[in-house]
Amino acid sequence: SRRVIDTLVPAMENMREELIVILAGYTKPMEVLMDANPGLKSRCPINVTFEDYDSASLGEIMDGMLRKKEYSITPDAYAHALERFEQIRNSDPTNFGNAREVRNLIEAMERVHALRMTSNEGLAKIAAMSMSKRKSYAMTLTLDDIPSLQTPARPIIGQQHAAL
Repeated sequence: SRRVIDTLVPAMENMREELIVILAGYTKPMEVLMDANPGLKSRCPINVTFEDYDSASLGEIMDGMLRKKEYSITPDAYAHALERFEQIRNSDPTNFGNAREVRNLIEAMERVHALRMTSNEGLAKIAAMSMSKRKSYAMTLTLDDIPSLQTPARPIIGQQHAAL
């Protein structure tokens, strides 16, 4: 807000030997912030820009997140997830959230997966399996677990989604 900027700029000047300020955000909102007060821009001469992750990097991030949760993912689901990240990036590049998009998709997949596992069909499949195969089956995300693009990866409070 304006009040924060009007307080921050004099503090940056008056306390420049004791104060370090790090401002972080997406490019466009940061440009708006820096343009809001000429004193702010002149007191922040260092600008570091981080490029968006490419698909391969997003895949590595997804691998790490899934491994932490002890999930595996089928090759076709993995490929579709990477395509999904590109679709999201291309549809709204200014709001693309890199690793946040990965986390949102994994969480959406977990919700769909949980419903698939606890459906009558899912329970019947698990019951028919040997004990040694149950955990692997229950901890593998498949193409069926990826919500459609029409179903938001982020949950909307109080709203049910067809894929969920």
